[in-house]
Amino acid sequence: MPGYPHGAGAVDAAKRTDSRSFLSSHRALSVRLREFDRLTEAVVRDVVARSANGATPDQKPVVRRSPDRCLVQLGPVALTLAWLRHSLDSAAEGELLVIVWKGQIASNSGQASDQTTTACTPVRSATVVWEEVLTAVAVDEPSWVWRPAGTDIGGFRSVELAERCVEQLQAAAHLPTA
Repeated sequence: MPGYPHGAGAVDAAKRTDSRSFLSSHRALSVRLREFDRLTEAVVRDVVARSANGATPDQKPVVRRSPDRCLVQLGPVALTLAWLRHSLDSAAEGELLVIVWKGQIASNSGQASDQTTTACTPVRSATVVWEEVLTAVAVDEPSWVWRPAGTDIGGFRSVELAERCVEQLQAAAHLPTA
């Protein structure tokens, strides 16, 4: 349009590249749920496949999942993934917290433990081996990536982040016990 520095096309282009406006939308909430599911499914699939292929002999993964959390215990190490909501339930405001632990986080039984036996058994607390906080970056669903907090470039697709997390879990499994 004459007389204006930016035409309607430039405004449309700016809207498409504004990550915050998409991530603040209600549509992004469902995309965030799908991406978190994609991430956790890839993590579980990779851990199960690696443990079945003998990468971790005699260790069956214990998996606990809920809509915003996933825990995978693999012998003496564990991986937790959690979506942390802030005051607004928005993909733009939340963070993904990924932690690899050395120690027992989940019991091997499918049932809750008996408090009396738990109290009598000495338990050593788990320690953090690796931790990363990521934020969502996207202008639409196909462009979704998880970017390490505090960085302005790069990021991981959900399947790539799953591979990275499982590699960190395996590295922790080979650390000497203190």
